[in-house]
This record gives sequence, C-alpha cells and structure tokens, in this order.
Amino acid sequence: MGILNKFIDHNKFGPGVSKENNESKLGRFFRILKSKFWKICSLNLILIGCLVPFIALSVGIYNMTPLSESNVAVEYLYSEGYNVDFINIVDKYIDAFQPSEKKLIELKASFTKLTEKIKATNPDFISEGSSEFDLSKYSEKDGKEILNLATNILDILSDERLEIKNIDGKWSIVDTKSNDYALTSISFDDGDITIVDSIQGDYTDYFYWVLVLIPFAFIGPIMAGVIKVTRDFVREEPVFLFSDFIDGAKKNFFPSIAISFIQYIISAIVLNAIMLYYSYLGNGFIYTFAFAASLFLAFIFVAMNFYIMLMQVTLKLSLKKIFKNAFFFSIICLFRNILLLFGFIAVVLLYVVLFIVGQAYGLVLGFTMLSVLGFLIELMIYVMVSAVYPPIKRIVIDPYYEAHKEETSAAITDKDSSIEKTSESDTSTESEEETAESEYVYHNGRMVHRSALENDILFRD
Repeated sequence: MGILNKFIDHNKFGPGVSKENNESKLGRFFRILKSKFWKICSLNLILIGCLVPFIALSVGIYNMTPLSESNVAVEYLYSEGYNVDFINIVDKYIDAFQPSEKKLIELKASFTKLTEKIKATNPDFISEGSSEFDLSKYSEKDGKEILNLATNILDILSDERLEIKNIDGKWSIVDTKSNDYALTSISFDDGDITIVDSIQGDYTDYFYWVLVLIPFAFIGPIMAGVIKVTRDFVREEPVFLFSDFIDGAKKNFFPSIAISFIQYIISAIVLNAIMLYYSYLGNGFIYTFAFAASLFLAFIFVAMNFYIMLMQVTLKLSLKKIFKNAFFFSIICLFRNILLLFGFIAVVLLYVVLFIVGQAYGLVLGFTMLSVLGFLIELMIYVMVSAVYPPIKRIVIDPYYEAHKEETSAAITDKDSSIEKTSESDTSTESEEETAESEYVYHNGRMVHRSALENDILFRD
C-alpha cells in the first residue's frame, strides 16, 4: 500500500455527485426491483393468502349448484377411457338440454352399445380421439349402424329436436328449431376426421359460471391494498408492508368494491359476446364483424383495467371520472398497453406450457408452482404499475399541481416556515414586552425599579 500511495494524489478532488439524474427508466425499474424483491415476494404471499377464501367460496358454490353434479352418462364415458374432448362435448349437450334421470340412464345404455360397436371396429378412436380415426376401417354397414346409434342418442337427449344431416359434405348435428343451426360438424379429409364443436350461445349456461365465480366480484379492497403498496414501491416511498396494505384496503373499501363488481359484470358480458359471435363465424359477414368488434372492446376494457384501480388509490376522483380517464388512457397509451397485454399473455402461455411439461417432470412443476405462489402475480402487478404510473403522473397529477401550486409540498413547506417565523416573532415580541413590563415591580405599595430593589436586597444582605 505504501508504494501505491506514492502514485495517488490524495489532495485531488473527486468527481463528486452529479446534479442531474442520468439513470434510465429501465435502469430505475430494475434497481427498484432488486431492492424491493423480497417485499414483492411477501406482498405476493399476502395476496395469495387473501384470495384463498374467495377460491373456497367459488368451490363451495360450484359443489352446491345442480349443474356441477355428475351424471351416469358422463361417468360411464370416463370409466370407458373416452378422450376428454369427446366427454366435454357430451357434457355440454347434457348441460344444454338438461335430461331427466331416466333419460340419463337411457343415454348410458345407448352409449354402451355405441362403445361396443366402436371398440369392435377401431378401439383407439375412443381413447386417442379424432387423431386415430381411419375411414378405411369402417365399412358401409358399420357406418350406417354407428349413425343409427348416434341418432338414437340425440333423440333421447333432445326429444327428436336434434338431427344428423349432411350439409356441404359435412355430417352435422343440427337444431331443427333454429333453422338447422349446426351445433357440431364432422368432416372427412383423406380418411381423417375433423370435429368442430359450436354448441354455444343459447345452449351453454354462461350465467352458471358467472354465479360460481361471483365471489371474485368483491376482491376490490384486496387489489386496492396491493396496488397502493406497489405504487409506493414505484415512487420509492417508505413502505410498511402489512400496515400500508391494510390502510389501502380500508381507505378505498367501498369504491374498490364498486369497481371490482363493475369490472366483473363487464368481463362476463364481453366474454359472452366473444364466445357467442365466435360460434357464429362463417355464417355471414355481420357475425365476423361483430366478433372483431367484441375482441376490440375486450382489448379496450383490459387496457382500462391497467389504470382504474391505480387511479382510485392515487387520485380523489368519482367512479365516473375514473372510468372515463381510464378509457382515454387506453387510447392515448395504445402502444404501451399493447406491449403490456401481449407481455402478460406470453407469460401466461409460458406457464401453461411449463405446467403441461411439469406433469412429466416434477422439478419443472415444482418451479412453476413455487414461482406462482412466491412472486409471479405481484411481479406482473409491479410491471403494470411501473408502466402506467408515469403517464398518469404526467397527464393528470403534474398539470393539476401546476395549476394549484398552493397545494404542492414546496408551497406547504414555505407556508409552514412563514407561520413558524411569525410565531417566533410574536413570541419574541411578547417576551420583550414582558421583560419591559417586569423592569418595574410593586413594593410596599409603590412602583420600584427592579434594580433598586435588587440593590436594596443586596446591601441588606
């Protein structure tokens, strides 16, 4: 060290600290993420813990509703090892037409006959699905027999409302009471079979799932608390994790419940529209346009949700103004919203793939579940708030304080300091007056200067 000291000028001034902040937005994002990562993990656990009662309520509603009850026909298909795609189609038909217990037993008997026939012809078709279909394995006699068995099943299910017809080279299950609308179409191409299921719209009970998931319409206070704490992370303000979470939930309790309920209802309507118009694709340009319009509205609504709750915990606005501003932000920040949406979709798809792969590899499944429970949801919220808070600050917050400078922290500080100076001045004046008045005191019935009295006392001593 002594040799090195010869080459170092200890009297030279260092570079110091720059007055300008040259940190990039991306650098700031990762710096905050690094410093707050464990708090993000803790907040994610709080969020998961608060969602458990809502999940339990949804499961309870699902188990108590009649539509969730299994039936003998579907149970038979499971016991015979039918492909899950086939079971789902049959289950939707049964939910749509709600057959009696007697009819369900008849359906089971008819499925038994159909299963025996298919097993005798092509058993792999049952377990593997349409990918294992080979038209060459079916003679004309087998085809007619299978068609008759399938027709008998439809007659039992719908009281002869459904029929099997050949439309444009496709065998279709059509609804005779709805202008032969095709619920399921079966087409053959070079011996391969393609099954297209369209039993939606009036047939699928959307309101059933709306009812099952209704507890999630009231998670507003939880999300308000989480987003409030996450916003403080982004603004680099001091955070007391649990107490600030509770404070954000309590202060925004009723408005956030109203917001989450409105979000839930609109989500159900938009999703219903997308599924309905998707089922009618190919029946005319008007349905294609309606489907595209419903997708666009879905994007706008999702983009609005990036801003709604953040504005609720940040600004003092009515619900009407919050939703109005959120709509404008969904348009103004279009590119930012598109990146966020597709980024979140990519993450969800990645985790779906990881979950599927994890069925075969326990380590992958363990990592997937650990990351979801440990940090994933709150990390996505942190990314969202980091992306959408700057435009809210730039477009809403900063112009307001520019127009109301008396409400800025600098103005309030100056006001407080002036009040302190005034109070100090008043205090000093009062003390001077008290001092001036106290120079003369009453002694033996007459005013005497304090110095004379003190001298008198002094000399007397």
